[in-house]
Amino acid sequence: MVRARLAVRRRFPSVLFLFAVALAPASGVVASMRFAAVGDIGSTLATATDPEGPLVTAVTSSIKAGNPDFIITTGDNCHDAGSTAPTGYYDLDVGQYFHAYIGGYTGTYGAGSPVNRFFPAIGNHDTADGLSKYQAFFPALANKRYYDFTAGAAHFFILNGDESGGSSPTSAQGLWLQSALAASTSPWNFVVVHYPPYTSSNRHDPSTEWRWPYKAWGADAVFSGHIHAYERLVENGLTYFTTGVAGETIASGHSSPIDPGSQYFYNGDHGAMQVDFDGTQATFRYVTRTGLVVDPTTQAVQANAFTATGGSYNVAGNWLRGRSVSAPDAVAGFLQAVSAPVTVDAAVTLGTLNLHSPGGSTLSGPAAVRLETTGGATATLSAQGGDHYMAAPVTVAADTILEVLDNTLTLAASLDDSAAHKLTRTGNGKLILAGSQHYGAGTLFEAADGWTVFQSDAGQDGSVLSVHVLGGATVDFAVGQSLDVLTIDAGGVVRLTGGHGQVLSLNALDMAPGATLMYSPEPATLAIVAVGLAALWRRRESSR
Repeated sequence: MVRARLAVRRRFPSVLFLFAVALAPASGVVASMRFAAVGDIGSTLATATDPEGPLVTAVTSSIKAGNPDFIITTGDNCHDAGSTAPTGYYDLDVGQYFHAYIGGYTGTYGAGSPVNRFFPAIGNHDTADGLSKYQAFFPALANKRYYDFTAGAAHFFILNGDESGGSSPTSAQGLWLQSALAASTSPWNFVVVHYPPYTSSNRHDPSTEWRWPYKAWGADAVFSGHIHAYERLVENGLTYFTTGVAGETIASGHSSPIDPGSQYFYNGDHGAMQVDFDGTQATFRYVTRTGLVVDPTTQAVQANAFTATGGSYNVAGNWLRGRSVSAPDAVAGFLQAVSAPVTVDAAVTLGTLNLHSPGGSTLSGPAAVRLETTGGATATLSAQGGDHYMAAPVTVAADTILEVLDNTLTLAASLDDSAAHKLTRTGNGKLILAGSQHYGAGTLFEAADGWTVFQSDAGQDGSVLSVHVLGGATVDFAVGQSLDVLTIDAGGVVRLTGGHGQVLSLNALDMAPGATLMYSPEPATLAIVAVGLAALWRRRESSR
């Protein structure tokens, strides 16, 4: 590319070039998934007077009206026993209602799902005719009694309520759950077990043997059935849901006094839960067979905080929730003092990284931190409370906010935005781009607040970056820069601080009245591609 140089010997005058620039921030809605949680489906080996069949039909219709991506159950899927068929009464009790969600379905009620979207837990009634009938009916589960799966931003852990010796946290099932939760990298961890550890129902006592340390192991919520009612409880900082009234007789009342952790108890009608979730929050509600929405509540993803004073990012024991954080949309926080460097030994993916350690922190490689979200949402790298030094490479895979609320954040390693996502600089602190920079064509860096220092050339590898400086923001180019478009709004300041011989090479310059482009110390050299400059001037002349 041929570039013409224009020598500058005084402060650049404020000039308005009529050049179209999109000022609206990038926006997007995080991709959300929905699942239904249904329990104690009921008996449909019915007589003419048995009400459970019509009840389950109505509940199922309500579930399907919500168009869930998949369905989980809290157990007691099949209440009927005595069949000699290989799958018992499962097709009658489950298949006729949910066949469209069941992978590998071979029953008589219609087509199954090409991908399994039905994930049952085992309850006390499910093995009345033997575990083999349950396993034969759900071939997609590969004969698993307890298992896990991921869907979007959530990781589900389905326990077996009828597992022999499996109600202890030190059982094989308990040790599996502890290990699996520690290994999870999902923003949400949901545990499903048939028996409720806590309940206010007067139908059954709480199943205290299932009061495992779910929260300490990394769970975000526990779903149960068995009790024929709906309830939401918070116990020791963890939310427990009971949903066990799809078709079985409704529990007549609740204990007195009610469980102190109970937030909402409902036994007014049959129904199931409906849950919407993404990488930042989940909304839970109970929906009756008539469509009445009961107890809608929203819970934000809990930030997983680094609790060590240094060491490896990737060691699960260094984190509050017993698991290191790495997943699109995931939130990781450095919230307490970190006196020694933290190394990223294996690649990490995050939606939000909060470097908020008082006194600052240092994150070093060799592996990279990838900023990635789902559904077009904005990722965030935030710094506060001290000087933070990011010596691990940063890869941008979503529009990203670089927020420095105070002090200084230095990106000392490479910043790779080859996919050309928008970067928005916010906060009153100082951001230093000291490592190599790599941008895809059309990348926009928008300085909305604070002070940004480019200590490396944004165009050193042929990258094409546009920089937009909003009013009140300051950008220093401490070395020569090769940019596409430099846009400076009124009140915005751009300074060339690299000293004698510094070159600012542009394809176009757009300055509003009241904008400042200055060099310090002089002399400096400003270079603008002549064709681009002439085109801008022609636009300006033609607009008069």
